[in-house]
Amino acid sequence: MAFDGDYSNRKGFDTAFLRPGKQDGQVFLPQLSPALAKKAAPLIASPKDNVLPYRHFSVVMHKARRFAIHSAANVDFKGRFQLTRPKDVWRFDPRIAPEAQVGEAFYTNNQFDRGHLTRREDQEFGATQAQAIDAALDTCHWSNCTPRTLASTKAASSGRASSATSSRKRSMRTTSRLR
Repeated sequence: MAFDGDYSNRKGFDTAFLRPGKQDGQVFLPQLSPALAKKAAPLIASPKDNVLPYRHFSVVMHKARRFAIHSAANVDFKGRFQLTRPKDVWRFDPRIAPEAQVGEAFYTNNQFDRGHLTRREDQEFGATQAQAIDAALDTCHWSNCTPRTLASTKAASSGRASSATSSRKRSMRTTSRLR
């Protein structure tokens, strides 16, 4: 399936995911301090904004460090599809400056591998298999990438790594980085 380059249809992290239509039970994105907000990578089309919405998750990037300040994700195992995993194709997000994102060169000739902040497998859900594939493809943006050691990559691929949310039907996951 081809990657959908139209970012206008990405709604991002849903604060009411756990209780749709209800005001109680909402989980909001972390508020950045004024000092940290100045360090966040602004969106090119809307420089006062810094949240990158994807399908089922959102990311805020640190413009100098080029890694996420935080990632927040909705996870629904009830609507999850068991998808075959193609080779990851990592891409820059065109909504922020390329120099605010690491790229492949960062992971070349060293002990680091590319790791997902928001796991690909956690995003393989939707009303249709095509929607699940689109959501999974969104996780392969450099904005959702973090360095991990090659040893941890081998452990994850051999099944020794476990997900803290794998036993729940609906879940939210927030990952904070770089304060």
